[in-house]
Amino acid sequence: MNAPTGHNSSFTWRSILWGRQLLQKGLVWKIGTGVNVPLSAPKLIPNIQRPILLHPLDQSQAFISSFINHDSTWNVHKLQYFFPSHQVEHILKIPIDPTSTDSLIWGFHSSGIITVKYAYHLACSLTSVDVPSSSNPNPYLHWWKILWSLPVPPKIKHFIWRAFHHILPCAFNLFLKRSLPHPNCSICGHNTESVTHALIGCSRAKSIWKSSRFKQFYLAYHRSDIKDFLIQALHNISKQDFPIFITFICAAQCKHQDDNLHSEATRIPPASQQQLPPSLSPETPSLFVDAAIDHQNGITGTGFIFKHGFQTVLASHYHQLPGAVSPIFAEGQALLQSLKWCIDSQFSPQIVFSDCLNLVSKVNGAWQDNSALSGLVSRIRLLFSNFPGASLQFLPRQFNMDAHVLAREALGSREVS
Repeated sequence: MNAPTGHNSSFTWRSILWGRQLLQKGLVWKIGTGVNVPLSAPKLIPNIQRPILLHPLDQSQAFISSFINHDSTWNVHKLQYFFPSHQVEHILKIPIDPTSTDSLIWGFHSSGIITVKYAYHLACSLTSVDVPSSSNPNPYLHWWKILWSLPVPPKIKHFIWRAFHHILPCAFNLFLKRSLPHPNCSICGHNTESVTHALIGCSRAKSIWKSSRFKQFYLAYHRSDIKDFLIQALHNISKQDFPIFITFICAAQCKHQDDNLHSEATRIPPASQQQLPPSLSPETPSLFVDAAIDHQNGITGTGFIFKHGFQTVLASHYHQLPGAVSPIFAEGQALLQSLKWCIDSQFSPQIVFSDCLNLVSKVNGAWQDNSALSGLVSRIRLLFSNFPGASLQFLPRQFNMDAHVLAREALGSREVS
């Protein structure tokens, strides 16, 4: 990671160093105990280049561990004393995984795992990474001359320029900018809606291309990256049809965005179509769990209710935690706290209900990766071993409102537990 470029280095070596530069841009810290992470470490706080200390701090204390409580939560009062409020807000969004050592993970995917695909999309979206060049400083010079001279509206040329450089507002690029919680395509469910996927690979794009006059070209080159797709079109589509081809891509993307918005709007089914809660015996010991987040104050509220069946409340509790992490992590924290509460109170639930389907699927499956969420899920599974025969089930929010109200009340609690 510290090897120099050297004098008159080869194209291969410069390419390797470019890959290192890209890797450094994609790595972030996963916080365990924090003892190995100095405050001067790069990429420590999301969206913050370098932390600013409001007061002097002894060098022996200049580590993240100095701001973590014994129960692996953030020490909010200490953070507020040493850091500006806007930095504290970002720090409190960082999850802590006490089961893991401090480590660098890939920050541009929720799994923390780097793949060639995600690294490639990151490279295409960044303009600050200097791509190593061969002897030809601009191999696309002819392509750009043709594009800018086409008899099409300027907005279409600009659209193609952005597509060529992979900087259209697709789900993956919005995910990189933290404007979306995931990079998935909401139309076909593909796990990455890159520019190439939106324009070529999506099922909606396929149906449009196959019904157009460019069907044969599409079938021949649909596995290409969008950049290569456009270059091949320049050489394989007639001069008369090329302006139509360019305009067609822009129109197809507009159709894709319209369908995307429609999919987002209809993603949550109406109440009449939602899954009803499973039938329970009136005597079945049941635990209902939910979480709520207050990003402004940097806290998470958790609420849990122990019942017989759906109606008879035996006990309830709410708990406030420092930190305002992602919704699924907050739901996981609520589930973990509720199981600890049951152990301390000697409750033995047979069914545990959460309205976070994604969390339920992860806990019940064999899922694991490099993320802090994976460590939290492992701790939840371990606590479930204290309740032999108990199951974790999904319950739609409308049937979990009592726990939801408790979680909201926890946000108003004056003291952080």
